[in-house]
Amino acid sequence: MVTETESPLITSNYKPTKELSNEGADLVDRAKTYIRAILHDSLHIQPSERVYILYDEDVELTQILTAAYADIANEHTNIDFTNFNQHTADDILAHLATLKANDCVILIQSQQFRLNEYRIRLELFKRNIKTIEHLHLNIIKPKEYKNYVESLAFSPVKYRDLALRIKDKLDKCQKVLVECQDGSQCEYTGGMNDCKLNIGDYKGMSGIGGTYPIGEVFTESRDLSKVNGQMSIWAYPSLAKTLEIPPEPIVLTIKNGLIEFDPENGIYPKNSTETFNQLLTLIRDGEGEICVREFGLGLNEGMGKSAIVTDVSAFERQHGMHISLGKKHNVYKTSAIKTKQTRFHIDVFIDLKNITILDDNTCLFDDGKYLV
Repeated sequence: MVTETESPLITSNYKPTKELSNEGADLVDRAKTYIRAILHDSLHIQPSERVYILYDEDVELTQILTAAYADIANEHTNIDFTNFNQHTADDILAHLATLKANDCVILIQSQQFRLNEYRIRLELFKRNIKTIEHLHLNIIKPKEYKNYVESLAFSPVKYRDLALRIKDKLDKCQKVLVECQDGSQCEYTGGMNDCKLNIGDYKGMSGIGGTYPIGEVFTESRDLSKVNGQMSIWAYPSLAKTLEIPPEPIVLTIKNGLIEFDPENGIYPKNSTETFNQLLTLIRDGEGEICVREFGLGLNEGMGKSAIVTDVSAFERQHGMHISLGKKHNVYKTSAIKTKQTRFHIDVFIDLKNITILDDNTCLFDDGKYLV
């Protein structure tokens, strides 16, 4: 961010400073439809509500998204734009202060905007201002831009009923069996916590919006020690927080909710890599052990094994299953883990074959599809 203003703080339209590639221009056309649906179906933007788009142009993907959002100016005239890199934090904060409840802020970020100690989305939520964040876009490779744009097609109109059926099954069950492509199996017993939905349906929620892309149902075992067996993973985050795919799936052995990992005695996950061992060592050294927490089911068909998005914070919504390693979870609290003990929440992606509710032998997921 510069210290002196180089252009007007507020413009009524988006004037790109860099020309888009032909591929980028095509993606703008695809993204327009998806973004219009997000604003109408999830945020329910009304003509009287202001829309403020804060963006940068450090990578082409930020340009693509900003241009796509700008298209709503054709039907929503109460819209303002600011190029984050051309203005001071004080100027931007002053404009944010003029927004009212139910107005909307769109943050399109190559990394993540910093405005001194101001936590933008959380502070806006406190004021009942709708907020959408696109962040870490500089991590995503140009060949993955199409996948990211397609992930924005996820709609609560299409997926709400499926998400609610999954939630109903998991909320009521006592035993869940996860089977991976290599035949490894892991059983969750004793029931799951009430599922949370991240599907763009914000009815009854205090904060409208969030980090996009979306599309997830998540929970965890009520008793974290009741997770036992093996699960294979096909991808995990590097220490640089980008998606890493090992030569072959890594098999995790889980006993009483903990990953078996003891390098001093030669105990490693089967097929583990040096970088994955580094990740496990980081968690173990920071928390004393490696706990399995989140049980996440991604519903977003725009991302998956054949549609990679390198940014893990986006990719966790990919169509399939992930679990989190580490004791940290911002949603679920348990007396078994003291908050001061928690440091890590690291998502790894399961090489999933099927998920079965053992209570009634309902197959929740099989052959790449949710079946409820």
